[in-house]
Amino acid sequence: MGAFTYQDVNYKVTEKSASRVVFEGQTADKLTVRKEYYLGQGDSHILNFKLSITNNGAANFKHIDYYLYTGAAA
Repeated sequence: MGAFTYQDVNYKVTEKSASRVVFEGQTADKLTVRKEYYLGQGDSHILNFKLSITNNGAANFKHIDYYLYTGAAA
């Protein structure tokens, strides 16, 4: 894994329904990471993803140090 990956975050399900699930976890430096997956309206074949990061710590959050790798498809 690359730099600034959070393998030590313990995610918990905070919301759950037939079409939506939300996971939340907190990093050691007090960033709350929220991952929300939900089905598209009118089309159950579309899966939406929303990522939210909230800084609950005293230090400034340097967003330039982070990126989202979504994988690749062939």
